Amino acid sequence: MNLREGLKEDGPALIELVDGVYREYGDQIFLEGADADLLDIEAAYQRRGGAFVVLEEGNTIIGSHATLPLDRDKGLLTFRRV
Repeated sequence: MNLREGLKEDGPALIELVDGVYREYGDQIFLEGADADLLDIEAAYQRRGGAFVVLEEGNTIIGSHATLPLDRDKGLLTFRRV
């Protein structure tokens, strides 16, 4: 397994992963709204002071984790895409 920084090119694999999890719970991905961050994770996270990592097994993304700052002065952040 390999843990690495997420890239914009990971978008399609992340969309597939997240949509699969959503469907397990009777939901689906919404790329025009709440899930639009997956279309360009570099812009949605790294360029906003956050971080996005993916866990790979072979060439397959099997997990992810992201953070976004909420209040830098207080050191607060939010977890996303766990």
